[in-house]
Amino acid sequence: LAAWASASGDFQMAAKFCTLLVDAVPNHFEGWFNLGLAHQKAQRLQQAADAYQQAIKVRPQSSQTYTNLGIVRQELGALKEAKDAYREAVRLDPNAVAALWNLALVLEQSGEQDEAEKTYMKVLDKDPENHEARFRLGYVRLQRGDYRGSAEAFETCLKKRKDWIEAQMNLALAYWKMGDRDLAQLVYEQALNSDPKSLDALRGLAALALERGDLDQALEFHGRLVDLGERTPELLY
Repeated sequence: LAAWASASGDFQMAAKFCTLLVDAVPNHFEGWFNLGLAHQKAQRLQQAADAYQQAIKVRPQSSQTYTNLGIVRQELGALKEAKDAYREAVRLDPNAVAALWNLALVLEQSGEQDEAEKTYMKVLDKDPENHEARFRLGYVRLQRGDYRGSAEAFETCLKKRKDWIEAQMNLALAYWKMGDRDLAQLVYEQALNSDPKSLDALRGLAALALERGDLDQALEFHGRLVDLGERTPELLY
């Protein structure tokens, strides 16, 4: 009945049947796990965390349960507890890519950029085609001031997805921070060709033109921004 309710998308009913099941058989791992899943799907996050912790007591070697517990704790804003859960999931299963990915996100969110970078690299070791992880790796390196490493990550992203405008924006910024304004301008222009209404690309090109002292071109880009509805104090200044 719990499985039927879950398949029907009735997670409140699924939780009811799972509760009856674990009341009858307190050491029923699947009952506790599915109770946690039902509460999680219904956004009853604290109840989900409580059920997953009961499932762990029954089967402490379940990496997936620790991963799910980490996700729930992360959504609750309990970042330290989420990191602990993800790390335990990875300890139990070193190939748990989902746990590694979520751990990296939490580390980044917590401001632990060095550890986040190392963890994204572990994700890519396990899953080299995980382009989202490579993008996040590039972004973390950009925040840390490793502009060369950041550029390399974003260059790889764009080899896989040529029209990935967010990667283009960050790659242009990395080149700019490295002092290569010509390459930065080229990437901004490529992004603008992909999306002629890209405010970020126009802002970058306008700022580069101002930096070069090319006021006519800067004025042209600023005019295009105004035409697109941009009215920030910085732009008007």
